[in-house]
Amino acid sequence: MHERPTIYLRQAGLTCSSKFCYLYSIRCRGQDAVPNSRPIANINVVRKPSGQINNRLMRILITITLLTVWLTAIGQTSIDTESKYTRSDVKGVIIQNSLPKGGLKYTDEKGKVYIYAVFWTRIINETDNPFTLTIDFPADSLELASSAGRYFKLLLPSDTMTLEKEKLFNYGLSDLEFFLNKNIRKKSSLKKTINPKESNAFYIVTLFNRGVDGTLRTGFTLKGENLFYRINDKEIHCGKINFKKI
Repeated sequence: MHERPTIYLRQAGLTCSSKFCYLYSIRCRGQDAVPNSRPIANINVVRKPSGQINNRLMRILITITLLTVWLTAIGQTSIDTESKYTRSDVKGVIIQNSLPKGGLKYTDEKGKVYIYAVFWTRIINETDNPFTLTIDFPADSLELASSAGRYFKLLLPSDTMTLEKEKLFNYGLSDLEFFLNKNIRKKSSLKKTINPKESNAFYIVTLFNRGVDGTLRTGFTLKGENLFYRINDKEIHCGKINFKKI
């Protein structure tokens, strides 16, 4: 007669290739047990408390969630639109327009309250020659066609925008109130020469007499050599890019 086999159940943990939480080891005294010959006796089971398993799973879920949030955050960008322009005698010009920051109140020296937003635009010269960028915004306010009674003004601070400032408040634009106090009633201009394979990024500030219904989106577009600036559904001619050799 065969001795009854004694079975020891031992937790061995997970391996990278295992689909199971437990590895079972069967050890028999005497000869090998005959399957289904008689009931199995003397089974010793070692289990990890369910609370420890739940805590471990919770830590794994939290780690995965935090990793997902981090990967999403580093993938974010402030660029709203990017357009590449080519023509027969020009290899390429890329214009990147940002999303807005700000949306706060500004009060001028006469006590009038405005709502401002800060944008930036980056123009990349992929041609083989330098070109001249010229922008002129009017001194007068303009009405937004889709929002009756809402007037805006466009200003060009002289500060240089860099991609390192992208995550900062107002994209790192400093002394904004001082700039607005000095320039709110003036026209605003910019003139830059951008060399081949280089770029230039600059700020644009919009001032509204009242908040805009819905979202506010802006950006430069290029038609031939002429530059246009769009504020939602309002587009104005504001400058040019001179591609002639200088």
